[in-house]
Amino acid sequence: LKPADRVDFVTFSFGTLVARWWVEQMDGRAHTMIGVCAPHHGTTKGSKLQFIPSLKQMQPGSEEIRALHRSRRKDVRYHSIRLDEDRTIRPSCSSIMEGGSNYVLHGKAHMAGPYRQVVRELIRDVYLGKAVPSGPQKLTPEQLVELKLAPAPAGNP
Repeated sequence: LKPADRVDFVTFSFGTLVARWWVEQMDGRAHTMIGVCAPHHGTTKGSKLQFIPSLKQMQPGSEEIRALHRSRRKDVRYHSIRLDEDRTIRPSCSSIMEGGSNYVLHGKAHMAGPYRQVVRELIRDVYLGKAVPSGPQKLTPEQLVELKLAPAPAGNP
């Protein structure tokens, strides 16, 4: 790569967090990042296996997840494609990428996400500038609390 070159990423699940860490925490060079079934704000899946460092770091509210939440770059085009019934991303709102374009497709098979024709077509449409965001584009205050990115309002446990 030349010094001014930037990379486009299409990532899946945990790989999205790895790519984001490189771009946002290590000053990596990216132009576009498309995350498929990405736990942008962590996932409680695997919470009983927290002796595995990467699973502990993927928990909502972990320092690593909070650092990513604070460090989105304005010079990167972020896109998040999620499945509406994906049971691996818990809570499901964790796939919402604030400051990016979000797309919701019907489906529940997390591991099959990147292999589905409709997902590949959406990725193509994102690159062609033809994709229309769908579903929530921003986290609600309640979701921020659920993801441990904001304190609970006074009087709430």
